[in-house]
Amino acid sequence: MPGRLLQLLLMALACWSWRVEARSAVADDTRAVDAPRVGVVLVGEFGADPEIAAVIGEWLGRSGLAPEVTRAPRLELADLRSPGPAGVPVRLWLVRGDERHARVYLAEPRAGRYLVRNVPMPPGLDEVGRERIALVVLSSALAFLEGGATSSLDEVTRSLGPPAPPISARDGAAPEPPKPSPTHPAPPTGLGARRTTDLGVGFFYAITNQTPAGLATGPGLRTELLRTRDRYRAGAYLELDYQIPHRAYTERLVIELRSFALGTGLAGGIALGKHLAWQVALGGGLEIVDAAPTARDGSVAWVEADRTSLPFLRFAVGPVWRWSTALMALTTRVDVEPVGLRYELSSGSARQTELEMPRVRPGVALTFGGSRSVFARRATASEAAPVPGGTRSDGGASNPVTIRSP
Repeated sequence: MPGRLLQLLLMALACWSWRVEARSAVADDTRAVDAPRVGVVLVGEFGADPEIAAVIGEWLGRSGLAPEVTRAPRLELADLRSPGPAGVPVRLWLVRGDERHARVYLAEPRAGRYLVRNVPMPPGLDEVGRERIALVVLSSALAFLEGGATSSLDEVTRSLGPPAPPISARDGAAPEPPKPSPTHPAPPTGLGARRTTDLGVGFFYAITNQTPAGLATGPGLRTELLRTRDRYRAGAYLELDYQIPHRAYTERLVIELRSFALGTGLAGGIALGKHLAWQVALGGGLEIVDAAPTARDGSVAWVEADRTSLPFLRFAVGPVWRWSTALMALTTRVDVEPVGLRYELSSGSARQTELEMPRVRPGVALTFGGSRSVFARRATASEAAPVPGGTRSDGGASNPVTIRSP
């Protein structure tokens, strides 16, 4: 019966997730109307990769920006210095540099502001590589929009290769030879320019193996408060479990068991993709067990439990899928009860253990719920670590930046 119930839940999940994905797409389009518009140009081989366009659009859209993705065969200095379409003051180009690097350019020609950053690339652009590029694109865009990072036009020109006749040549001055670009470690913020605190609430249904007492099933409520930075999430959770009455059979008794449990602990996770994350939790709590024994014959006088409440530890791990504000999780968990629980049969002066509950109880839980940001903030330029290669406020310029993966 529990297995059949889990199959029905999984079938319902497939239909539900399709509807949530569709609603999420409509909501994202609605929010994009009032969001700052950023032109994103994928140059060369990046323009032929539809997946990287989707990943970059997803990251920018979730951070309050409205990306407009286009493609171009090449990038020239004139493109950077030409104003973009009306309503798109800032444009961003993603270009392949060498075998191991991509390059991100940002330009706001009307304000005379530019930025160039290098992004390490692994051989062969897989899902992880696309996510890494999208993170640097997002952090660069946020820092540039807030005025916290810029590069001089000379640095941008040198990064594009041998320039066309430079402006200084018209005055008879020989062009200055390109200087080697030193490599600097990036500040360990990644997406740290945007930090959120999310409150999540979900309802779950759990199945727990309590052999020899059989399978226990029941619903529960979970709430969590998680802090998000980069791809990582960490925080705390609170859970309330109820196990519906089920029967345990012994040689002389039929014992009907039900329980309530309240648990809390720490939770953390890491994003693996646009919608998928991996989450772990470690905590503990208190379980209250109610037993109603029934004798199989008239020889039984009394059944006693050595306790009715007992502490437990819980470890849980599993994938979490998120669509906009909706979420679903499939969790494998293990409960450990250090003190154990047993039921004794008393007949006259004789006492005999009739049922001893297991101390280690594996199980699985399927959760449906939602999460909402209760606090979100983008770091200002003064709070962020200074970006090597940016233009200083006093007008001095340094060398181009190379961003290393953390």
